[in-house]
Amino acid sequence: MKILNKSKLLESDQLEHTKTERAVLQYMSHPFLVNLIYAFQTSDKLYMVMEFVNGGELFFHLKKEKRFAPDRVRFYAAELFLAILHLHTHNIVYRDLKPENILMRPDGHLCLTDFGLSKILSDHFGRTHTFCGTPEYLAPEVLLQKGHGKPVDWWSYGILIYEMLIGIPAFYSENVQEMYDNIIHSDLVFPSFVDATTRDFLSKLLERDPSQRLGTKSPQEIKDHPYFDSIDWEKIYNKEVDPPFIPRIKNETDTSCFEPDFTNQPPTDSLPETADALGESVQKEFEGFTFVDNSRLRDMSGDLHTSA
Repeated sequence: MKILNKSKLLESDQLEHTKTERAVLQYMSHPFLVNLIYAFQTSDKLYMVMEFVNGGELFFHLKKEKRFAPDRVRFYAAELFLAILHLHTHNIVYRDLKPENILMRPDGHLCLTDFGLSKILSDHFGRTHTFCGTPEYLAPEVLLQKGHGKPVDWWSYGILIYEMLIGIPAFYSENVQEMYDNIIHSDLVFPSFVDATTRDFLSKLLERDPSQRLGTKSPQEIKDHPYFDSIDWEKIYNKEVDPPFIPRIKNETDTSCFEPDFTNQPPTDSLPETADALGESVQKEFEGFTFVDNSRLRDMSGDLHTSA
């Protein structure tokens, strides 16, 4: 459950980001996107209840294993491509693709989560100028503040694939300013074990000129690249391909695939401190936030009747 303080949202000018996240979660139903179950509010807080995906963050598994086998990376890359494509088809740029924002379901399939930085563009070629994202995955055009659109997601996608294969993001440095300089100027370097097809694929995704980046002219460019020659896209979408890894989960409430530092944190009190934290005129800013996924309620009702 994501809990957001209304006053803090207004003070930090984050209300539009939150409304976008809520809209994306409600309307962008897809096999590889996390599902919103409820959205509701009190006088001073907003609540978004998502499905519990307890296979853990991709970051957890990558940190544990250091890097993944090439075929495993290709499988994950295919599922994530379809998730990003779905967002782009609806003129939504994700803007925060990274292992921490990718969850693994108990069956080994992936789903994107956390749409707080997503932006709904005016059209297919729409651009925005907000400097946002995570340093390791920022595209050159974001750093140079030239305005950016959907191609930033294909850059981050390339960085992510590189990281899954090699164990560290391309252009990485512990010094953030040095890393930014690397992103803008340094050559892309591959270890000797990376094959020629993968090198070509990543080099085209990590093209600094967004107009020439793979996927900019058409996402079909990515699907058609030889890197994905072994992929049956229809089977990937329908989850008919067995995942290369299944997380070890004891039951539906098992949290062992999440970092203990995260799961051991005490929950904060989410009850409003006052009955009328914000004035009526301000509360109107939050109208329409409430949402209930009725299909989920029907499923839960069916489960209760079955168990009874």
